[in-house]
Amino acid sequence: MRVTVALGSDKACTGQRHRVHGGVSTTDLAEKPTKTRGVWESLSWSLRYGAVASGCVLLIAAVLYLVIRLAVLVAPLTLAIIVALLLAALLDPVAAAVRRLHVPDSVAALAAIGVLLAVVVVPTALLWQVTAEQASDLPQQLAQGGTAPGSG
Repeated sequence: MRVTVALGSDKACTGQRHRVHGGVSTTDLAEKPTKTRGVWESLSWSLRYGAVASGCVLLIAAVLYLVIRLAVLVAPLTLAIIVALLLAALLDPVAAAVRRLHVPDSVAALAAIGVLLAVVVVPTALLWQVTAEQASDLPQQLAQGGTAPGSG
């Protein structure tokens, strides 16, 4: 909205029509569209700016919503890819060390998988034995009220 001081005239220097209110003339906020001037151009700059800003906010919110929905939809695939990349990063030093011995890449990959299995299977087997031994005592502990050993 432009504000100009009217000096006894209804017209400003630009030749546009202004309304006079108590000695101050203001341009119309929304002038009527004509054949050469469309609706968008007839709006004031503040309304145009507000419309564009609101449209941008709505567009960003819609894109963010779609990205989140897509991430939830493909979550299992995303987790599988992340685990595969993590394993590849963890096993690459092992494969590189084996490759330095001038063996084929397939043998280096098999060695890395063997190291992975050894790191996972051996502790699991040891913990399985300990857990199986304690599982036979579980019904007796539950019958006693679930008190921890040594708590008295």
